[in-house]
Formats: sequence, C-alpha cells, structure tokens
Amino acid sequence: MTIRTISRAEYTERLKTPYDPPPEIDEVFEAEYFKLFDRLENTLKNFGKNDPYGEGDYYLAASVARSRGLGFVVTNDEIVTVKFLTEIQETLQESGLNWEITVKSQLFEWGLFVSATQTDLYRRKEDSLSQLRNFEIV
Repeated sequence: MTIRTISRAEYTERLKTPYDPPPEIDEVFEAEYFKLFDRLENTLKNFGKNDPYGEGDYYLAASVARSRGLGFVVTNDEIVTVKFLTEIQETLQESGLNWEITVKSQLFEWGLFVSATQTDLYRRKEDSLSQLRNFEIV
C-alpha cells in the first residue's frame, strides 16, 4: 500500500468540497449511500467499537449529504493500520467505486481520504500515525 502525504491546505480544501456530488439526493442515491454505509459499518466492527462519546475506537453515524463522501472519526489511533486502510479500500472496491471515505482524528491531529485506489494522509504533527510511516510516499 502507498499513502500520499498532503498539505494542510489541500486537506482543508478537500474537507470543504463535496466529493463527486450527485445531481440530487433521491431514493437511488440514498440506497447507494446506505449500501456503502452498511458495508463500512460491518468492516469497522473488525477493528473495535463504535461509540459516539469517545469511549470506543471510532464513531460512525449515518449522515446523507450531497456528496459521495462518507466520513467517520477515529478515537483510538492504534486501529489505523495498513490492514484497516486496506479493508476500507476493499469495501469501496466492492460497494462504492465512485465514493471517498474521510477518516478523521478525534483530536484533529491527522486526517485520511481513502478511495478505492488511493489513500491520502494529512498529519498536523510528524509523529502522528507513526505506524504508517513505512508506507508513505512523500
């Protein structure tokens, strides 16, 4: 796996910009969203507990928006491994080729954009997610 490092400016811009937005939010788009959401939810269960209060390992909640971007927050950085990212990419390859998943740190120390073919990483501090260091392209 290769991980591309991105700048703070690129990270911020991508967070503000809808990813491949649909013309409208309709039943077809919602079905597409929930198909991917359900698969991602099942994938993440292999890595820990979903908890909205920060007492688990991540927080994933449904939020349909006019974007083919789906996001969640990680509250335990140790779950973010190559296996974790690979399984997210496999989920996208099976259920969401034209989608992107945003993975954010609870404390805003880092952020990832994962597509079916690429992973981009922003780190506020150089030592954040050090377990991924050997897989980065600078």
